[in-house]
Amino acid sequence: MADFQRVLIAILLAASSSSSPAQTASTVDVQLHVQEARKHYDVAAANLEQLLLQLRVPGHESEDGSHANGLTTTELRMESDNFHRVGECRLSRVELDMTITMTTPRWDDGTPVPETLADEWPRIRGFIEAHEARHRQNALRAAEWLRTQLRTLGGWQPCTSMSTRMNRYFSAAQMRRSLQDNLLDRREAARVKLAKPTRIKRFHGQRPDWMQ
Repeated sequence: MADFQRVLIAILLAASSSSSPAQTASTVDVQLHVQEARKHYDVAAANLEQLLLQLRVPGHESEDGSHANGLTTTELRMESDNFHRVGECRLSRVELDMTITMTTPRWDDGTPVPETLADEWPRIRGFIEAHEARHRQNALRAAEWLRTQLRTLGGWQPCTSMSTRMNRYFSAAQMRRSLQDNLLDRREAARVKLAKPTRIKRFHGQRPDWMQ
């Protein structure tokens, strides 16, 4: 947690620094437009073991064999309008367009949910949906943070300086979201690991060789 905070603070400080401080700025009109899409992949199984094998987003398996049960992807685009005068620019308007796509499992319509999964399937689906919803919130918070920073860049300043600051803020927002997503995944993985029951081997009848 401490490492995450140090990295995030360093990024934010770098984003807020500039080689030439801007003059007193008016607030920039920054518009954030969000488009969202939902995708699903179908699952159907006779028992929990089969279901767990199917809970993986198609086409997103890693080389190490790891896979995602759900997936939230984003695309953020930035366009701006500037005022110009000799050697200087002033940011007048910024358009931020974000697309969020969330992919989660869905039970196949043509297959009834077996009684053995009547309780487990809603719980598993709910867990995955809630996890991806938190990734969605990370993306929205990063975009809102970027919007807040860009609104402060309304003063006249060297054009290269303004462009550098905008790019720094944009990169910092992306990194901010990435760090928060990684932290979320680690916390969830640790919580699932702690929640797993401990398996205890019990010997019935015959003793194992080392007890003979």
